[in-house]
Amino acid sequence: MKTIISQNYDATLKTPGYSLPSISYWLALLMFMFAINFLNFATVYFTLNKDGASLRMAESVLIGVCHRMPSRSFWFLEVPLGLCSRCTGLYFSAFATAIVLPFSKISHNNKFLSYSFWGLIPLIADGTLEHLGIYAGNNVLRFSTGILFGYSIIAIITRYHNQLYYQLTNRR
Repeated sequence: MKTIISQNYDATLKTPGYSLPSISYWLALLMFMFAINFLNFATVYFTLNKDGASLRMAESVLIGVCHRMPSRSFWFLEVPLGLCSRCTGLYFSAFATAIVLPFSKISHNNKFLSYSFWGLIPLIADGTLEHLGIYAGNNVLRFSTGILFGYSIIAIITRYHNQLYYQLTNRR
C-alpha cells in the first residue's frame, strides 16, 4: 500500500492538470487577486479625486481582507494604500505566483513543497511576536513576510491541486 501512495505522489509531480474545472478555479483565483490588488491602489486615486462613492465601495471590499491600519500601510502621495503593507505584499505575491507557477516545472519538485511550508513561518512569527508586543516591526519587514507568505500559500495550493487532479483522473 505504501508503494502505491508514493507512486501516485511521484506521478503527480510529472503530470500538470489543465481541465475546464481546473482552469475555471485558477481564473476565479486570479480575478479575486487582481481585484484586491486593483482596489488597493484605487483607494489612493478615489481619495485624491474625492470620489466618495467609489472609495466607500472599495473600502467595503478591502475591510473584509485586511485590518487596514494607516500606520501599518505604505503611503503614496500622502494617502495610505487600501491594504496594510503585509497584505499588500501577500496579495501582490499571490497574484504574481498564481499567474506563473501553474506553468512552471518547479512546482513539480519534491523539495519545493517543503520549502513552501517553511515560507509560511516568517509571517506567522512576525505577526505573533508583534501582536504580543515583543518587538515593533516596520512596514518593509511586514511587506517582505507578506510576499513570502503569498508565494508559499499559492505554491502549496498549486501542489495539492495538481495532486488531487492526478488522483481523480487516474481513477477513471
